[in-house]
Amino acid sequence: MTKTISLTGMRSFVAVCETGGVRAAADQIGRTPSAVSMTLKQLEDDIGAPLFESERKGALSPVGRIVLDEARAMIAHYDRACLAMTSYAADLQGRCDVASVPSVAVTLLPRAIAQLRAEGSSFDIHVRDSDSSAIVEAVENGMVEVGLCVLASKRPQLSFEPLFQEPLDFVCPVDHPLATSKRPLKWRSLKARASSAMARPKHSGLPRPRRLPPARNSPRPM
Repeated sequence: MTKTISLTGMRSFVAVCETGGVRAAADQIGRTPSAVSMTLKQLEDDIGAPLFESERKGALSPVGRIVLDEARAMIAHYDRACLAMTSYAADLQGRCDVASVPSVAVTLLPRAIAQLRAEGSSFDIHVRDSDSSAIVEAVENGMVEVGLCVLASKRPQLSFEPLFQEPLDFVCPVDHPLATSKRPLKWRSLKARASSAMARPKHSGLPRPRRLPPARNSPRPM
């Protein structure tokens, strides 16, 4: 049988981690320090392992780090679900949390939201920008409903709909040996130079780079 873990305990644990101590966490969530300490002890008993390396609560144990990530996701999902249910019951506007890569968040997403507004949609849209791997994780954890990103590999628990394709361009200084190539670049052409290029220290005064035309067979799905 799955053991029930207190949401209050999770909130107290996250507050201690984010504020750095029991007393500060107690002030934040409106409880006494002794009550927070007792709640943390009960949470550790329920989970079956210590969440901190010591009684000072200064460093998380390996189990504590996992619990912190899961607790944050669970609290976010719970709060969003409560808001959705109470808003629906009160006939108020709903809410949609969206995570997007920055390039889409500042170009395509504003127009899409404007179109929804023009069509009469009144639900509240909250947008956060992040990288693709973090967005996929946020959708999986229930922290957002919709993600706009590059999906490197299909996830059976997620529904993925390609929206468009974009080229992957190679950018280099004008005097780079590969810049004189008249043919589309192949990955094998870059492989031999990748290690030395990544190891070379950054410095100022580089020649102005130019953008090469993208190869025809190099689109990636979005």
